[in-house]
Amino acid sequence: MLAFSLGVSKATVFWPFHLEFGRGVHADTFKFGLRMNPYVGSSLIGLYSEYGDMRDACKVFEEIADRDVVVYPSMITGYVQGGVYKAFDAARNMQEEGLDLSRVTLVSLLLAAAQLQALKEGRMIHGYAVRRGIGCGDEVFETSLMDMYIKCRDPRTATCLFGMMNKRTVGSWNALIVGHLQMGQPLEVLELIGLMMRESIRPDLITLANGILCCADLKTLQEGKIQARVLFDEMEKRDVTFYNVMMAGYLQNEFVCEAIEAFIEMVGADIKPNVAYARHVFSRIRYRDLLSWTSMMKGYVYHGNAGEEIFLFRMMKR
Repeated sequence: MLAFSLGVSKATVFWPFHLEFGRGVHADTFKFGLRMNPYVGSSLIGLYSEYGDMRDACKVFEEIADRDVVVYPSMITGYVQGGVYKAFDAARNMQEEGLDLSRVTLVSLLLAAAQLQALKEGRMIHGYAVRRGIGCGDEVFETSLMDMYIKCRDPRTATCLFGMMNKRTVGSWNALIVGHLQMGQPLEVLELIGLMMRESIRPDLITLANGILCCADLKTLQEGKIQARVLFDEMEKRDVTFYNVMMAGYLQNEFVCEAIEAFIEMVGADIKPNVAYARHVFSRIRYRDLLSWTSMMKGYVYHGNAGEEIFLFRMMKR
C-alpha cells in the first residue's frame, strides 16, 4: 500500500539554471584562491549533491586538504542522495581522523540506513548517539530513529522509542502511522489514529490521507467517513492531492456517489482538478445528473481543453 507523504525537489524545479550558475561560482573560487576553503567547499558539495552530480561533489571534497566537521557532513548528506553505501564509508573516515559525528550527520546516516534497510548499521548509529548523549529529547532525531527501525522491519523497537518520547508531535505520530501502513498493518494504523486523537494531538492532512488509505484497504470506509471526513472538513487548506485521496478511498469501496460529491466540491472550491483522474471518477457514475456533467466540463475548462468539454456537452444532450 502507498503511504502518503509530500515533497518537491528544488533541484527538479530550477535545474539546469542554478546548476550552471553554481558551476560558474565554482570556477570563480579558483580565481580568488578559495578552492580549498572548507566552507566554500561544503557549499559546493551541497550544490552538486542536490543536482545528483556526485562525481563533481567528490572532486570538490578531494580538493579540500583540511576536511573538518563542516565538510564531512556535507559529503555524507550528499551520499545519502546518491551513492548511499558510501555515506557509511565517509562516516568511518571521519571518525578515523578523530572527528565526532554531529546530530545532523547522524540523522543523514539514519536516513541512509533506512533506505538500505541496513538494521545493523542503524543500530550502530543509535548506539553511538546514546554513548555521546546525542538526540535525547530531539524530535527530529528521534523521529528519524523511529523511521529507520520501521523501514528496517523492526517496528517493536520503533514503538518502544515512541513510548519513551517526552513530547509526541504530529510528525512523530505520522512516522509511526506511515511505517505501519507500509508494512500492511491497517488495523494498527486505525488504533494509532484513535490514540493520537485521545491525546488531543490534532491530525494533519498527512494523517488524514493515510487514514483514508487504511480504511480503503480494510474495506471499512464507513468508519473512515466518520473520522476522516470530519477531519477533512475541518482543514482550512485543501489541494487536489488530498481530494484525490478522498476519491480514491471512496472508489475502492464502491462509494461512487461520495466520490463524485468530493469532485464536485473540489471544482466548486476553484481547485484545479486532475482531469485524467476526474474522468476516471466520472466514468464510474452509472446515473449522471446535471451537476456531475457540468462539474466534469468545468474541469476541462480549467485545463483549456475545449474539445473534451464540447464532446461531453454533446454526450450530455444525447
